Amino acid sequence: MSELAALLESIAPLLWPLLALFVVLRFAKDISGLLSRIKKASILGGAFELHPDSRELQEVADLAVDEAVALPPTTTTSHTREYPRTVTTPRPTPDAVESVLETAAVSPTAGLLLLAREIEKEGRDLLASVGDWKQRVPPSFLRVIARLDQHYGLPKHITSGLSLFHRTRNRLIHGGRADDREILSVLDSGVSLYRALRSLPRERHWVQEVEVPIYSDEQCLHEIPGAKGVIIKTESPGDQTAERRIFPSTRTNFKKGARVSWEWNLDKAWPDAWYRHPDSDEVKRAWESSGEFVGRHFEDP
Repeated sequence: MSELAALLESIAPLLWPLLALFVVLRFAKDISGLLSRIKKASILGGAFELHPDSRELQEVADLAVDEAVALPPTTTTSHTREYPRTVTTPRPTPDAVESVLETAAVSPTAGLLLLAREIEKEGRDLLASVGDWKQRVPPSFLRVIARLDQHYGLPKHITSGLSLFHRTRNRLIHGGRADDREILSVLDSGVSLYRALRSLPRERHWVQEVEVPIYSDEQCLHEIPGAKGVIIKTESPGDQTAERRIFPSTRTNFKKGARVSWEWNLDKAWPDAWYRHPDSDEVKRAWESSGEFVGRHFEDP
């Protein structure tokens, strides 16, 4: 009997990764509920204590989710005076959690790295959506958090949770060999923070028509040189509506169907302009005055 006990004790460290793999694969959709709020775990008699940062992260992540859903909607301004509005069905945006969990089932460390990348990507998506993407080189993750806080006035648990996740991720990845149990706990907290970021209200902007001729007269006889119109569809953050607006731009590389950041060059302004709608050929007023739209394409999250 003592030999059996000794054998179980010797193979216990090997059984935990197999158990973790089974749990993640079997309960992937409910992983947050299964892995959250781990303070102490006992696997075949082996006690396990989470790092204080990881315990704090669990608590802060739960509060961050509640705070995110309580935020009011936000809107972007267009620097023009035309706002046609229609009802539409907003396109779904994919959730990266399933891919993260599939990766974590093979390697918790790889899953944590993938989740960290998705959180950073979501933060930069938010900046681009609200018109706060001011530089060509992507800002650091901590800088993204600071700028999101400036725009939204983020509740404290969202900003502190993201910063704490960033610090804990670095400790686990760069601080030596990390225990898979703690990685999975941090992974669960990170998933909550990722979903808190995704729930923040934002508008998304899509190129609908490009290279639309614009005219200085209502009869559309005198085309305005040096610029074309680009029609952008803006989907609202939650009320299932969309605005389709035309803006002047000197850029020629817009792609139909591409998602674009909300950026403007206000150094030059265009006065009254008209255009013919590409589908109906109906003459419409483009704007009363407008700056130049210079949004950039970026990968859809």
